[in-house]
Amino acid sequence: MVWIALYAGSWRAMSRGATGWAFGLSSVPALLSVAGAVAFSRL
Repeated sequence: MVWIALYAGSWRAMSRGATGWAFGLSSVPALLSVAGAVAFSRL
């Protein structure tokens, strides 16, 4: 659910011309996914 909200928020920011916010919001799920994969691989 958090991923969907961040994705929707990034599209809203992009439609308003706030590309910095859009990039920041869309990169959060990617960073969390990478962190989860690293944590899972250490198990």
